[in-house]
Amino acid sequence: MKNLKALVYVSTAFAHVNNAFIEEKMYPPIADWRKMIEIAESLDEHTLNIFTAKCLDYAPNTYIFSKNLAESVIQDYSFFFPCAIVRPSLGT
Repeated sequence: MKNLKALVYVSTAFAHVNNAFIEEKMYPPIADWRKMIEIAESLDEHTLNIFTAKCLDYAPNTYIFSKNLAESVIQDYSFFFPCAIVRPSLGT
């Protein structure tokens, strides 16, 4: 995508479900997204299922967990080109 000028990532307010009020700021991620990829690629299916269950101690489901990590990915790459994260509270 050589003509990409900026990126708008559509997240969800629920990516930070443990916060009572969501501000227009970056929050610390649940985990390091690079480490999560490394772990997911190295575990067998049974161990990965156990690990996934443990990850859900920090988020209500894998969708919320991955949205939280994805915001961190966007933040890490925002130094290369302008990025915005939009967090709607409802989806249609």
